[in-house]
Amino acid sequence: MQNNFDKWKDPQTGYWHATCKWCNNNYSLGTSGGYGSAARHLKSKHPVEYAKLGGGTGKQTQISS
Repeated sequence: MQNNFDKWKDPQTGYWHATCKWCNNNYSLGTSGGYGSAARHLKSKHPVEYAKLGGGTGKQTQISS
């Protein structure tokens, strides 16, 4: 996950933030610095990169009836 984001802590608020290296969007990681919101961003906006982390195939499965 860390290879896809630059992470920093705001000294005024104590909150961690991450910037996506693929689209430069910024995400708050809260005071714990966990990557939950960043992982959701990667999964929804950059599925191929997410799949490289072992988070799925990067493709949607079509369900036929």
